[in-house]
Amino acid sequence: GDMAVAKDLRANISKLTPTPEKEPIAWFGLEVLLHELAHKKKREVLSLLECKKTAERVQLKDEAFTAALNHFVKCNILLYYPNVLPDVVFCNPQVLLSIITELVQYCYKLLKQPDPTIPISGDWERFKDYAYLTQKLLDEFPGHYYEGVFSSSDLLKLFTSHSIMASVGNGEYLMPALLPECRLEDIQSGLLSGDPLLIRFKEGCFPNGIFCYLVAYLLGNDARWTVCMKDGKPKCLYNNAVAFSAAPATITMIDDLSHFSIHVVLPHGCPSPHSTVRSVIHRGIMSACQHLGYQCTEEDIVYAVYCSHDDCVEEERHHADIRVTKDGSWAMCCKDGARITQINHTWATEVPCCKDLECTRNHLLKIALLNYDWRRVGRHLLESEQNITDIVRDE
Repeated sequence: GDMAVAKDLRANISKLTPTPEKEPIAWFGLEVLLHELAHKKKREVLSLLECKKTAERVQLKDEAFTAALNHFVKCNILLYYPNVLPDVVFCNPQVLLSIITELVQYCYKLLKQPDPTIPISGDWERFKDYAYLTQKLLDEFPGHYYEGVFSSSDLLKLFTSHSIMASVGNGEYLMPALLPECRLEDIQSGLLSGDPLLIRFKEGCFPNGIFCYLVAYLLGNDARWTVCMKDGKPKCLYNNAVAFSAAPATITMIDDLSHFSIHVVLPHGCPSPHSTVRSVIHRGIMSACQHLGYQCTEEDIVYAVYCSHDDCVEEERHHADIRVTKDGSWAMCCKDGARITQINHTWATEVPCCKDLECTRNHLLKIALLNYDWRRVGRHLLESEQNITDIVRDE
């Protein structure tokens, strides 16, 4: 009995274990030689030409060299970004991490431990207050660059392409991760709408890094989105709340920990941009998950509104997931799925329909019945003049 179970368990585990790739001996030799070259030159960044010449020592040329390089990248032995920096190879990811670390440390020092004898002005002041960087400022951190191989200009190309930074015009770049945090109650009321769209992760809070990536993505991938300014200064620019201008709308995105809330404020009479707003933010979240290594499908992104059911009015504010069916748009309360409210505001029309095209409000109630007590749910069913037996007949 036990031996059979153990044998079966070993067989199943072996199926889950990926078959290791066989690495040609020349690839192993190239890996050793590249790291020796980096050590000899006292830099962890090599030019592609240096790598190719080294590969020739182990008879790897053209396609063979490319195959070896791709293998090293896949195994995280080297970093190579051919679409952004085709002539630069990083022998150690710590090169890029150390740059970010130094920027974080220096920003923290300016914010929390400033030297009162040294006045902060110009680029340094904007770096401290708004996490704005310029190439000139990045050149003040010279230990990370190597003449003719890797420069501050290369760094900007790489970081903007990966939404670590975003250009904000006038030669300045925003790095959202360096922004200070704000108290949400301090956000100007004029930036908030009464019916924001709430976006949450199906399994809970959004993973770390998504919000800051999304800010850089929105600024870097849609020219219509810019930082909302007032008197030459950002109106709301923090690592948990950002106000964008997307004329004629002002769009404020807030990280409420359990969800992101999207507030759209429009001048009276202007056409609604809600469809474009939701779709571009959705694409940004999916891109963030892909680049940051989080598993995420379309179904993992859930859209919601604040619950407006009569029984929830006196309770602490909470969300209700939007469900669009063939007979209307509904908000299902997160505390009691049987509290379903029909909604007709703008966001409801912009959320994709349920995959089951035959889904109706009654189908939603059936789902609620699987998770809630009959007596507690019954009242909601009777209020809608539906017969409990008819609704669950198919269950």
